[in-house]
Amino acid sequence: MDKNMERLLKILKERFSMDLSGCWADIQDEHLLGSKLGMQAGDLIYLFFDVEREFGITIPTEEIISGRFNSLRNIAWMVQRELEADNTSICGMKVS
Repeated sequence: MDKNMERLLKILKERFSMDLSGCWADIQDEHLLGSKLGMQAGDLIYLFFDVEREFGITIPTEEIISGRFNSLRNIAWMVQRELEADNTSICGMKVS
């Protein structure tokens, strides 16, 4: 398990009292609102802001509109992509 996933699981444990560290591989593709994880729609708002704050990133609106903020794997992918994008910018401007 990578550090980003560990931090994501820490958010779930602290915010929602969900200790998923022992089964993360089995649930990483499960829909957050599905029966296995059982989160409520309002929980996603808290999760969204907690993820942005924890990682110091901004998740693009398109990811929410498209419905991709729906599983741990997708969220971890978004986090990694945004962290990598931050490493290739200077003062908010992309460098090549």
